[in-house]
This record gives sequence, structure tokens and C-alpha cells, in this order.
Amino acid sequence: MTVPGVSSPANGDPLAFVYAPPIPDANAPGWEPAPDPQIIAFKGHNGDEISRLAEGTCLQAFDYVFFDTVVTVPQGAQVSDFSIGFTGMDDGSRITIFNEAYPSGTPDMPNGVNNFVAYDQNVTMDLAQFLRTGQNRVVITQVDDCPAGNKLRAAEVVLNGSVIAAPATATPEPALRAGSEGVQILAYGDVHIRSLDGLSYDFQVPGDFIATSSADRQFMSQIRTEPSTGDPAVSVAIAFAAHVDGDVVEVYDGGTLVVVNGVEVELTSSEIENGPRFYKLPQGGIIQSSPPTAQDPWEWVSIDRYPPGHPLPIEDNMRFMGFAFMPGGSFASVGIVPMPKQPNAFGLSGLQDGDPANDMTLRSGEVIAQPASQAEINRFGESWRVTAEENLFRHRPPAPSAPPPAPVVMAELPEETRTSAATTCLQNGVIEINLLRDCTYDVAMTGDSAFAAATADVQVADATVADLPSTERADGSNPIDDIGETALAAARAAAGVNYLMSEHLAGPASHDDFDLHPFLGGLMGGIRRNQRIEAGEYAIEVEKDGNLCIRTVEGNRLVWCVSNDPNARFDDTNAVVMNDIGELVAMTWRGEILYAYPPEPTGIPSDISISPKGEVSLVNKNGIVWSFDTPARVDNSGQNAPAATDVQTELPEETPEAPPEPAAEPVAGPEPAPETLREGIAGVVTREQRFAMDGYYMTFQADGNLCIYTEADNGFVWCVNNDPSIRYADTAEVVMTTGGQLMGLDAAGEVLYAYPPEPTGMPSDIFISSEGKVTMANETGTIWTFN
Repeated sequence: MTVPGVSSPANGDPLAFVYAPPIPDANAPGWEPAPDPQIIAFKGHNGDEISRLAEGTCLQAFDYVFFDTVVTVPQGAQVSDFSIGFTGMDDGSRITIFNEAYPSGTPDMPNGVNNFVAYDQNVTMDLAQFLRTGQNRVVITQVDDCPAGNKLRAAEVVLNGSVIAAPATATPEPALRAGSEGVQILAYGDVHIRSLDGLSYDFQVPGDFIATSSADRQFMSQIRTEPSTGDPAVSVAIAFAAHVDGDVVEVYDGGTLVVVNGVEVELTSSEIENGPRFYKLPQGGIIQSSPPTAQDPWEWVSIDRYPPGHPLPIEDNMRFMGFAFMPGGSFASVGIVPMPKQPNAFGLSGLQDGDPANDMTLRSGEVIAQPASQAEINRFGESWRVTAEENLFRHRPPAPSAPPPAPVVMAELPEETRTSAATTCLQNGVIEINLLRDCTYDVAMTGDSAFAAATADVQVADATVADLPSTERADGSNPIDDIGETALAAARAAAGVNYLMSEHLAGPASHDDFDLHPFLGGLMGGIRRNQRIEAGEYAIEVEKDGNLCIRTVEGNRLVWCVSNDPNARFDDTNAVVMNDIGELVAMTWRGEILYAYPPEPTGIPSDISISPKGEVSLVNKNGIVWSFDTPARVDNSGQNAPAATDVQTELPEETPEAPPEPAAEPVAGPEPAPETLREGIAGVVTREQRFAMDGYYMTFQADGNLCIYTEADNGFVWCVNNDPSIRYADTAEVVMTTGGQLMGLDAAGEVLYAYPPEPTGMPSDIFISSEGKVTMANETGTIWTFN
């Protein structure tokens, strides 16, 4: 890929891996042996067929190749050292280890260990601490950043001083699935269709339709829909049928009735209590029924085309389908696990070729252009209504065809109806905007909150699909416009739901765009130093000092800065990126990681969430993954203290409101020796002093930061650097004045900060509430709140 406006600092620089695609799953299609499976052996500068950088500018074009092997550590074995040696590094590599301790892979720079190997280097650092007993999957991500040719000759795994051979290659065996994990949901609600390439549309026509099929029709699923009891203007899925290599399977009555080749069958119970039940099809496939669980409340009936141990034919584009019924069986969803993306699927789910623009292809071959009207969408769907010859619903004949209902435009529903429905969906945990749009439509039309629970479960299933395509609306509509900005804001306020930055960024951007952009329900990309990106009401920027901050667009009011966490060493920041595994990461120009939130990746993209109170957190489809309002514990020796930074020096201009009288008792402050006091000074704290304060202690750290911690467990409570306007690194002493101010002074006596900005004329004290909120108060009440 070529990244416009971006240049890597040097060949194989770690910064190039910011643009790397996700590491494929070990069982993903597309893996093949290297030219020499034991050592790689790319062909050098004359082997241009190996390098795919046929053109482009050196250090501005990047080609990535993944190499995969397994290192098995026997039970009881001691690992003294582990490294990977390279011959002919071209241009750089990153090593990632997957095991029981790191199911999503070791993060970059784990525990400060450099897991990158740059151009002309020949060995990694010792990575032994990341191996675990049993199987360890080791993946090398190689980047070629200069055309043409790729001369990576060899990579050898060295364990305890000995080179170990790569394991023999074998075709992965599929495992039986349970529930929604890894299933791409194609149809849900009343009825919303998502193609295999991400095209989304509403389809309310009742009848029997081909949902999806392989090109040879040997693996086909059909869906039966009927008008909803909540509102006949919309339809729901009630039954499914499938053709599996000669066997015909029909599923009715909420998954409780299964018919195989015209005969009702009973599925065999497993030995596990409340575990799945099975039925082996005559042609070799497997039916599996998974009862509801606390984690997955659907009644799943799934069909796996190939039993365990069967090799996966590379020419097949799908192998597994699942039908999920809501409790009670009132409506259902259909999902599938697609195989490699190939243009050989058809039906309501589209062509599966990576291009959503052609997914509305009729049987005749005509392609309906987008944006499409609802009438055109219905015409597309009608072309995939099953004929009498191909109908698989043989146990129960189809209902007579009915004309499609008159389309209901969501944005034209009453605002209070949309607000109430969106609130119900948000309260059920539906936060992804496209799913929230569909959920709001369902609940608004039917009044049935079960649709909200069902959509929340689709959201959970989506989080398990590694390469879920981004959603595009076939009618060209915007989900926020469909719900209505006013209705959405009111629903979020009622449900206590936060502002998501991805919903307000321009985009979607291309994968070659470095700038922050929406990506698979979250954010991906970066922000460079001195860059500001606006997202609706808020702007995110890496300021001149390297501090990552969020401000309001109107008035430029500060909301949050990463310096609120005293562990964040931000002054050397060159760029901050949101990666595709859910982390917010700050990097130096050399690729060194300064901080990462959360410390361990989640494996799916995260979004930046801002609460109505200005609280910032990272969230994904499963909820909050990191909250910035509780900084991690600090090493009070000063060794891990934040670095100095040149931030704004202006004092706060706002006058604090007078809150109620503090409920907490004043803490015991230090008792200064009378001879140390100057005129107007009531108390002095100097560098590296510590004072006990009735269950807490105050310390003036070596970095110049004034902080408070709990005495019992050294827990962080507050630091003065929570205000990014403070130049605290130059602080020589902190004083409490007789006029009631807390002041930081430099060595020359210059005032660096003062709280409150103006003296009150009487001494004040420091209070800590039971929630850890720090305030200053005098006999008149609270005079300053550190928020």
C-alpha cells in the first residue's frame, strides 16, 4: 500500500507497522508454504515476483507478509532464552507470540522489550519471558518498504541456544461451533439484511427467499419471512431451510422442529449437561443445536458442511451456516461463516467479492445501482424468491405470496417514538450506530423490546468476526439522520450513553489514510504532533508539547488530556495511533511506545467515548475497555514519574462555582517550623517531602508534581498536573499562603500556579471526600474544586 503524505523514517522502522493489516488467524485460508518452509528463502533483488512493490517511492510504499510457526514448550521444561535470527533482513520485521497468556498476541514493545528487527539487523532481543508451556504460535510480520525485490533469506527460531525446525505443514481441521462466535449475521430483526460485503438494507417482503448459496447450489440457505404480529408493515424471519451436498434440512418452531430429507429427527444429546445436541447428515455434514446460555441467549441450530477432520477444499466459499431463534421463537436471525472471499455466492447476501456496489445483482445479472429506492430494493429481493422447483420448505408449504407493504420512512416517524425506541435499544447495550438505527426502527415499529435484546446479541456476535466488513446503506441513508440527531441526543441522555467520536469523523477513509477515521465500529489511524482533528462537537489533538488532548470545538474548552495519568510519558510523542486491536498508543519517531491504553489489546477496534460530564474512555462493541478517570498507580520514587513538558502557562480564567459545604473533614497538613516561614506563607512543602494526612499522604515528587495517595495501599487520588495549564516540572516548592491559596513556585520565586487564582483573605485547608475528590475550603465553604 502507499500512504499519501507519510514517509517512514528509515528502512524497517517500527512506525511502518502502524499501517500493517491484522495478523490472520492460524486457521484462516490463504496460508501457504514459504519458498523454503524451514527458512523462508525469498529470492533476492532479482526475485521481483516475490516483492509486490512493483512501483512506488521508497519509504512511502509498504508490502506486508506474515510467517507463522509453532514452538511447543513441554511440561516442566525451563526456557532460558528465545530469539529469532534473520539472514538478509529486508526491510523490517515484528514478532508476535500467541499463547494462553496472550490469546490476542503480545503487544508491541511488551514490558519494554523491543520485538522489532530493523534493516540489516540480524536477531531479536530475548523473548523467553513471553513463552508458556504448551503451544506458542509465533508470527513474523515482515515489511518491505522499498521497491523492488525482497531479499529476506532466512529466519531461524533459537530456543535455549538451539535452532528448532519449523513443524510440518498440514491442512487445519474445522472444529464444531457453538453459538454465535465467528458467525457473520446476514439477516436479523424485522428484517434487516447485511450482505457478505457489508451492504445493508431493509427487506419487509413476506415469503421464501434464497438467503445465500454457493455457486454450485450444493450449500444453500433459504429464509421464510412473514408479517410481524407487532406491525404488519414489517416482516420477521420464522423458519429456515438448507441444502447441504444433497441433504435437505428444515428448521421450524423456534429451532425445536428439525426435518432432514422429509423426516422429523431428534438430535443426540452430548455428555455435557445442557450441552449441544448433534445429528450427522447422510452426506457427512453435522447439525448442531446449542441451547441458550447466559452469554448467548439464542437457540442456535447450525449446520457444518464438513465434519471434524475433513480437509477444507480451497475452492469452497462457505462451510457453515447458523440459524438463531430468540427465546420463545417469535423471530430469528441467520448467519454464516464464509470461507475465502470469492465471487461465487448469490442470493439476498450478495456476491461476496469484496465490492458492495454489485451486491444487488438480480438473477438476470442486472445490477441495481446505489443509492437504491425501497422499490428497487424490493425488486432485487423478489428476484431471489424461491421457485417451486428450488423451494426447500417441503414439510410446510409456503404461504401465498403477498404484495410488499407500503414502505415506512424511519425519519418520518414521530420524534418521541424514535427517542423512546432508541432509548430502549441503548439501555439494552446497542451502541454501534448502524445496529442502533435498525434496533430503533424495529422497536419503534413493533413496540417490542425483544428486538433490542436481539440486536444486542447481533452486536456481540459481530465482535467475534475478525474481518467483518464495514456497513454501507443501500439506500444511501445515514443512520444518525434516520434516527434523528435530536432524538438520538435525547435517547443518549436518557440512557446515560456517551458521545462516540467515530460517529462524527469524516469518512470512511481509505485504508491508506493515516489520519484517524472510523473502522469496523471503532477508530483506526493516527494523529501527528501539532495536528488537530475535529469530530463534531469535539476536537482531538496532539499539542505542541506532545500531550494528547480533547477540547470542545466551540470555545476550545479543555475536556481531557492524557497527562491526567501521571504514568503517561507524553513529551516525546511523535504520533498517537488507534490500532486495529483496540489500543490507543503513543509512539516516538523511532517507534518506541510511550504508553498504551488498555495495556493489553482486546483484538477488536476501540472508539473514544466522551460522557456528558466530560469523562473519557475507550469502548468497543462489548463495552468499556479503558477508563481514563482512574489513573494507574505511580512509582513514588520518581523513577516512573512523568517527564517535564512545556505546556500553557496561563492560569485558569474560570471562577469556580460555590458548591455546598464539604462533607469531608480537613486532612492534617504538615506542621512547618516557624523559622522557615516567610511573610504571607502558612506552610511549605519542598521536593521529595512526604506528609501523612489521616489515611492519605501528600508527596512533592521528584518530577515537581504534587500528589496525594492512600496510605493503606498506595492508591492514586490526585495530582496537580491534572490541570494541563500547569508547568509543574519547574516547581521548587509548594506553599499554602495565609490568604488561602495553594501555590507552586519555581527557584526564582515565580508563581507557576495558584489555587484559587485570587486570595480569599483567610487560611484554607485541603479536603478529600470519600469518593477521592480533592477540594480547598475555608470557614465560608468550598473555595476551589480540583476536577
